[in-house]
Amino acid sequence: MTEAAIERLQAVHAIIDGGFGQLGREEALRELLQRTCTVLSADAAVIFLREERGKDFFALSSRALPTEGGLVLSSDDAVVRQLAGRAQPILLEPAQAPALAAFLPQKTQSLMAAPLVTDGSFTGMVLAGSRSLRFSEEHLRLFQLIAGRAASVIEHARLFAQVRAGRERSQVLAQQLMEAQEAERRHLARELHDEIGQALTAIKINLQAVGRSVRETGASARLEESIGIVDRVLQQVRNMSLDLRPSLLDDLGLAAALRWYLDRQAKRAGFVAEFSADPPEIRAAANLETACFRVAQEALTNVVRHAQAKRVRAELRQLDNELQLTIQDDGVGFDVAAARQRAARGGSLGLLGMQERVLLIGGRIDIDSENGRGTTILVRFPLASLPSLERRKRRREP
Repeated sequence: MTEAAIERLQAVHAIIDGGFGQLGREEALRELLQRTCTVLSADAAVIFLREERGKDFFALSSRALPTEGGLVLSSDDAVVRQLAGRAQPILLEPAQAPALAAFLPQKTQSLMAAPLVTDGSFTGMVLAGSRSLRFSEEHLRLFQLIAGRAASVIEHARLFAQVRAGRERSQVLAQQLMEAQEAERRHLARELHDEIGQALTAIKINLQAVGRSVRETGASARLEESIGIVDRVLQQVRNMSLDLRPSLLDDLGLAAALRWYLDRQAKRAGFVAEFSADPPEIRAAANLETACFRVAQEALTNVVRHAQAKRVRAELRQLDNELQLTIQDDGVGFDVAAARQRAARGGSLGLLGMQERVLLIGGRIDIDSENGRGTTILVRFPLASLPSLERRKRRREP
């Protein structure tokens, strides 16, 4: 077997076997046309696709043509109309198809045209021409295989584009939902702190004033009890306000908010807390800072609830165009694979929420843990790829 024959067999195998799924549409079709010319011993090949919302066809990809842009074929051409009504390729002489021959090199002696059918509709054609070879019925059978492969590539690209567009829409909607949630959290936190908190403080002051003027022992005891109740409610309101949206995050930034929250959780759970930030005053886009804080908040909440840790360390680092958050504890650890499976079934909303926030911001989260040896969570947020967002105001609005 000659080297040329072996090369043709390899090209046929490559066309059948695929290998185009990892390429973009134009790149895949260009590669397909190169293999087409090898298999058919053709001098040139072109793929035409119908223009979106139009009647004419444009040259999407080609080989051995002087230019690849601006080549349009009218849908009124006789050969185009002939192909639209059939499923098989046809053999043509250049004189029979002058409009098609114009897309091929000069002195082309033989050409073939095959329809492209995707989703049951005639959407384009494949054209191949040779200056020295007379195409035969065997060439036609091979060309039919090539046209079918081209249609598959085009359909795959169309479906992939639809899936990607749907995913992008879902991500935008999810991001908008989270931003709306954060706005509502901020509003509720301010209402709790400014309105309800101030009202409770006024009630406490009034009760204390009444207590100073009442001499009756029983009445005084009841007033002291009421003041104690107001104190407890006031503290609960403050805690709810801080949990909803700590003002430090808006006023002083991510590093200060993380340091405060870690210390707060350490006091609640009794572990030793360590925090470091490099550089000390890291500032980023508002949505990134919020996402990073919420991930840390969920991770530290899990530490308090489940880890039984004695020491917890949080680190915030800016490395080139990446913001890294690391949270490490020496607690009991857990089975990460099992936790991910529970999250996929909706049984671990905390882990699912962390993953969703990180993915929406374009980041990555790695969780390293085993039973009995603690847990390390490493989150990487991209800085350079984030859109230019208006930074949150440093001062709270009145």
